[in-house]
Amino acid sequence: MREAWWLFVLAAVAVLLYAVGLVVRLRCRLHEGCVRQFDLDSIGGLPRLFITGLFVGVAVVAWRARRRAEGQARTWWTAVSVIGVGLAALKVVSAHSDAKAHAGLATFVVGVALSAVALSVLWRAARRWDVDAGPSVVVALAVYAFAALGLDAITGLVAGIHGTAGVVADAVATFIEEFGEALGALLVLAVVWWWLPAVDRAPVRR
Repeated sequence: MREAWWLFVLAAVAVLLYAVGLVVRLRCRLHEGCVRQFDLDSIGGLPRLFITGLFVGVAVVAWRARRRAEGQARTWWTAVSVIGVGLAALKVVSAHSDAKAHAGLATFVVGVALSAVALSVLWRAARRWDVDAGPSVVVALAVYAFAALGLDAITGLVAGIHGTAGVVADAVATFIEEFGEALGALLVLAVVWWWLPAVDRAPVRR
């Protein structure tokens, strides 16, 4: 059985980091005492970089799986690695948040459409090429897509609330959105790592 202690460490780090991020966001909004490095959705902040790092990990592990795989499964794992790189890049520059600020509904629709197409292609390719990891990895990516796009609707629902109560609601909604996204990214990393093909360790005859 694979050792998974590091997953629990990352989960604990996520809980601590995003709890601190919630406190910082509330303090920033209510008392203007901002520590931008810990704010939940600040570009360059630790919460955002945490998710970026998880997807860098996904890309690295998927690339290792690609090197260990055979046949067309190598192409499939290459696609997963590219998706990991793409999601890391999008997160670090806050592409989704920037697009949402200019066209919220269009960003949501395009995001859902692109996610559906990419996941469908991965699913069909995995079935055609007999990649055992396919269903699990696709489901994990779907969970992340829901966290990144679906939970974002919560922030939108409280965006029009004003006053102190609105500030608190906005902070909590952002916490739910970002923390859920972090857990989704961690799930993707865990599933990709779990399906990493084992190295052939057959004994060498002397």
